[in-house]
Order: sequence, then structure tokens, then C-alpha cells
Amino acid sequence: MYDEKSKHFRGLYLHTNSAPPPPQVIVIQWIRSITLFILLSVFLTSTSILFAADVPKAINYQGKLFYDGGPADGYYDFIITLFDASTDGTARWTKTFNTAPGIYVDNGLFTLTLSDDDESVNIYDVLTQYENLYIEVRVQPHSGSGYTTLSPREKLLAAPWALTVPNEAITPAKLSDGTSAGQVLEWNGTVWELKPNESNGELKSESGSYKLYRPYHSW
Repeated sequence: MYDEKSKHFRGLYLHTNSAPPPPQVIVIQWIRSITLFILLSVFLTSTSILFAADVPKAINYQGKLFYDGGPADGYYDFIITLFDASTDGTARWTKTFNTAPGIYVDNGLFTLTLSDDDESVNIYDVLTQYENLYIEVRVQPHSGSGYTTLSPREKLLAAPWALTVPNEAITPAKLSDGTSAGQVLEWNGTVWELKPNESNGELKSESGSYKLYRPYHSW
């Protein structure tokens, strides 16, 4: 029944044959709705943070460059190319590092960040498409007259994370058999090998007056 004075319906629940829910029931339902909303909001926020904190799609390339028998010093230009074969093959990714003043080489040491190439192709896309890739390095003094191509190309290998090593795969007994002072372990992509601990790392490629060494722990 509609009450003209109060402008409200009276006896609504009587007409619908249902009693109004107790106040405590309404409060509990309201709390449940708010809790569900908060949980959903937290889940969506956490998911957004998870995707936002994705692993950077770039890798570091480090080496030690020698020129004329000694560590190189100064600014150099580099061209890094990924090929799908150790010789010949097709270039799948190429990045030129020649922006002034060039890449600084300190006592032979240098670091390059490999991400997007000259054609804006991200290195991650190439790594996920091709199983076997080989890196070729070309180098020249900054603003030089011509690049020198170092050879052979170096095959890209997965980083030997400690988590991939089976339990008891490396023991003191195994290391003591045939080892000598100053040796280090190197993962060659299939098995662990003992290598001399040369301060310059391992000679990977060279040409003319240039030699490129890479740390043993690198891919």
C-alpha cells in the first residue's frame, strides 16, 4: 500500500509474502561482497605487476680485446651479427655499435648490450626461433676506415646455471683426479671440462692484429 504522507510503500514484505532479512544477515552479505571485491582487486594488481616485471629481453656480451699483442685501449666500433651457421649461413640479427664516441675499451675489457638490432628486431625473437646461432664480431677503431671480421664465429650456448647440475655431479674426489693447481671448470654445452685459468679467458676469435678473449663462465 502506498502512503501519501510518507511517500513510501507500506507493508511491502507482506504483499510479497517474504519477511525482510535480519540486519546482521545484510551486514554479513555486504562484508562478503566487499571482501570478494578486495581479493579480486589484489589478484588483478598482482597479475599486472607480474607481467610488468618481465625479464628484460636483452643479454650482455663481454670480452677482452687485444690489438698488436696487447690489451686494446680507447674507443672502438663493433658490429655484432648472429648467423644460423658457423660459416656462411644467413644473418638473422645485426647490431652496429658506432655511436660517438664509440664503445670504451679499458685494458681490453668491453661490454655490449644486445637487445634491438639495426632493424628494430629484438634478440629475444631470434633466440626463440633458431636453435643454433653463431655470433660474429667485427671491430675497428672509432670512425675507422674499415672493420676487421674476427673468426671463427662463437656458438651461443645456454648459461650453465648451478640448478641444472645434478646432485653429486661434482665432488672433491672427481675434481682431484687428474687436476692441477689453477684449473677451472668450463661447460662446453655437453659436459664439464677442466681448463687452465688464464687471466684473459679463452681465445675465441682473431684476425690480423686483433684477438678476442671471452671469460670461461660465458655462454
